[in-house]
Order: sequence, then structure tokens, then C-alpha cells
Amino acid sequence: MEKREQILQDIAELFFKKGYEKTSIRDISRSLNISKPGLYYHFTNKQEMLFALIYDFMEKTNRHLIREINLLHSPSDKLLCIIQNHIRFFVQYPAQTKVLIYEAHSLEGEYAERFKDKELEYIKIIKKVLRDIMKDTNSKMNINVATFTLLGMLNWIIQWYKPEGKVPPESLAKDIWTFFLNGLKKT
Repeated sequence: MEKREQILQDIAELFFKKGYEKTSIRDISRSLNISKPGLYYHFTNKQEMLFALIYDFMEKTNRHLIREINLLHSPSDKLLCIIQNHIRFFVQYPAQTKVLIYEAHSLEGEYAERFKDKELEYIKIIKKVLRDIMKDTNSKMNINVATFTLLGMLNWIIQWYKPEGKVPPESLAKDIWTFFLNGLKKT
């Protein structure tokens, strides 16, 4: 892992624990044992740190998902892949996932616009798969309702899901997939 990536991972932990707004550059500098000028070598300000953290994480998520989905043919298999990847990234990178979900609204200006474009890439992938499923099942559900219901279900797991608990990530993914797919088929 390169230095900048490690710094971002450590910053994610701080933003996760204290929140973006309550974490100062001094907190970051102390926690990472890096001087302020050392931080400014990598980032111009705290906004750029947040942007880099969630943008890079979203880019990694999208790239991985596209690579996986392109290996599949069935829309329902692609949906399962989306769900599995979402859960896998949450399990592997809980701090980054939580910062993405809870702190993205703190981005401003060009950072916010660039992040929204990256987020839209993810949403478009989901919408395409859901449209294909809905076409196959003659579902009349509104595509936006279906898309954001799925995202709501997946993003909410950060509130209650414990990967080390009784339900392994693979079982959780299958259960959400079954529940969601059956719901689409009945509309």
C-alpha cells in the first residue's frame, strides 16, 4: 500500500470516529504522527482529504463491480453481484464505507460535483441491471424507487450488521437478493 493510500485509510478511521466536521487538521496530524506541512504535501486542505478518501473508494468500488458484472450474463446474477460487492466492501472497509455514506454531504463545490458524477456511475450500473430484471418480469415499479430502495437497504446494513455475528456476509447477500428480487417480481 502506498503512503497516500495509507494516510487516507488512517484519516477514514478518524472521520469515522469523530466525524468530518469535528476532526481538525491538528487531530489528523497528531494521530498520523505527520507534521502539518507533511499533510499539506499530500493534500491542500481537509476538503481534499475527504474528497480523495471517498472518491478513490468509490472509484475502486465501481471498477471492481464493473469487472465482476461483465463476467455475468443473467440480470439476476448481476443483481446478486451488486449486493455481494456492496456488502463485501462494507465488511472489508467499514470506516471508508461509513465515511462515504455519512460524510459525502460535507463536500463542497467542485469536490461535491466530481463525487456526484462518480456516485452516478454506480447508480447507473444498478439501474441498468434493475431495468433488465424489471423487463424480464414485467415489473411496473418505478426504476428510481427500485434503485434507491435497494441502495437504502444496502447502506442501512452499516447500522445493524455485524459480519462476525450469526449471519455470514454471503448469507446476508443471498437473503437481501432473494427478498429484493421477489419484491420486484410482484409489482
